[in-house]
Amino acid sequence: MKNKKNILIVIGVISFCILVAGITYALYKFVIFDDMEVNAVTPGLDYYINYTRGSDLTGAILEPSSTYESGNSVDVEFWKIDDTYENIYGQIYLDIKTIGENISKEEALKYVLISSDSEEPIASGTLKGRKAGELFLIGKNIPLNMTSTTYTVYIWLDEGYDINPSASGEPIDINVRCEATMVELD
Repeated sequence: MKNKKNILIVIGVISFCILVAGITYALYKFVIFDDMEVNAVTPGLDYYINYTRGSDLTGAILEPSSTYESGNSVDVEFWKIDDTYENIYGQIYLDIKTIGENISKEEALKYVLISSDSEEPIASGTLKGRKAGELFLIGKNIPLNMTSTTYTVYIWLDEGYDINPSASGEPIDINVRCEATMVELD
């Protein structure tokens, strides 16, 4: 009888310990992961991509032109080096360091993003309303391939617009920056 009582006490203590451990683990998961946000930029992807920065667009003075090819440009190389991860997406940003007050008001201040893989622009638009210190995403969710790919960013003033004469002489400083993610951004 005494052996049965001891066995029941041991089973009771073990059951109590398992119950406490299970509740502790459940609370831990709930508290730690309840408000966690996932960052889409994967820091470890540096090993799997090749990214060669081009020169920055520094102190550029833009003159009106009829095509983007007459504007200023910056080239960057951006591609994945192996197929360890099938889906890696590139994001291309403009870090606007300096932009004149008048030129930032111009609808004619344009950008175009071209890939060496295609003659068609990946992205294009206006930089109107952009300010110094702003980070601006121009190329989103670009599937990276295993071949060396050069991306060219053109910045120009489109002469098809009525441009304020004081805007065409103002300088603009822009850095082109790339990031890689394993998930597509919204």
